[in-house]
This record gives sequence, C-alpha cells and structure tokens, in this order.
Amino acid sequence: MPQRDHRKRALLFLAAVLLPSAVLVGTTLQAIRQERELSVRRREDERALLALRLGQEILAGVRELDEELSRIPLSLPDLSRFNESHPALLTVALREGEQLIFPWEVRLDPASGADAASLARYHQLLRDGEEAEYREGRFEDAADSYGAAAGVYGNGFGGFGATDGSPPRAILRAEALVHQARALLRADRTTEAQDLFQQLVVLPPTLTDREGMPFTIYALDGLHHLAEDP
Repeated sequence: MPQRDHRKRALLFLAAVLLPSAVLVGTTLQAIRQERELSVRRREDERALLALRLGQEILAGVRELDEELSRIPLSLPDLSRFNESHPALLTVALREGEQLIFPWEVRLDPASGADAASLARYHQLLRDGEEAEYREGRFEDAADSYGAAAGVYGNGFGGFGATDGSPPRAILRAEALVHQARALLRADRTTEAQDLFQQLVVLPPTLTDREGMPFTIYALDGLHHLAEDP
C-alpha cells in the first residue's frame, strides 16, 4: 500500500511538472511561428509599398518627359539635344540622314532570304523543342532542339546589316536562341543560359521579333533572373 501511494505521488508530481512544461513549450513554439509569419508579412508589405512608391515616381517622371517631348519636333537634332539634357532617356532608332526610323517602323520578313528546306527544318526543330519543353518537361532535350534550330542559320550574327537576306536570318537565329536560353535556364544549366543571354544582349535593339520586341529585352530579362547586372 505505501508503495502504491508512492507511485501515485510520483505520477501526480510528473503530471504537475510535465504537463505545464509541455503546454509552455507548445505555446512558445506557436508564438515563435506566428512572429516569423508576421515578420515575413511585414517584409512583403514593405516591399510592396516601396515598389508602389517607386512606380509612382517613375510614372510621374515618364509623364513629365512625355509632356516635354510633345513640345519638341521629332527630328534628329532636337532629340539629340533632348537626350543630352535627360540622361535617363534612351532613343532607339535607325538613322537615315536626318530621319529617324523607330523599331516598330521596320518591317522585315523573317522568311525572306531563307530557302524553303532550311526554313522547314528550322520550324520543325522549334516545334520539337516546344513539344519537349511544354508538354513533356524535357528541358535539356528542348534546349538541344532549339540550339539545332539556331544552327540552321549559322553560328553568329556577323551578317547583320548585309543586303543579302542576312537580317531576316538573324531574326530566326535570335528567336531560336531566346528559346534555347530559356530552356537551359529551366534545366538549371545557368552558365550556358548566361552565355546565350550575353550574346543576345549586344544585338542591335532594332533587331526585333514578329511583335516588334527587341531580342535584347529578352536577354536583359534573362540576365535579371540570373541576378546579373546588365
């Protein structure tokens, strides 16, 4: 009987000590978790407010520049003087004498200067790459197909600006390289993706895709994802 009472007292003592301790530990862990969640939310809110503030400042600056631009003629000398006084403004255009031709005014047919057999192979390789990338998730195989498509039109862009159909072929090659760099990025082959983006980022800004978007913009976006400083 005394032994049973001793055991009961021990159990009661343990229950009196361990249960409150367990509750205290659980409460503490929950408080720590909630504090971490609140800290993450505060940081997200601060980033959102900073982005909003920066966006408002940028929009205000763009509106101011737009108002100033509306008051000057769009001639080469006037725009040159305007650029000198506004270093944040960049004018991307081709110069023909005293005339400016903006990228969206350039109309190049990517298929011109390319023979039918090469063009058919090019598009088939692009389709193979898209099938592997988007439907099957085989990013490395997709990158190989896109690279082969780019290879249909040479290994560089030295012909850009020639009069033998090279600019359209450069468009097709740049298009395939953009796809290849993206697939390499998705395959975690970041070094190879970075090399391709760096090749594309130095192309003339007037070399654009079918929607008029310069391939340099795709390259800058890729380098941004790679935490580079374009």
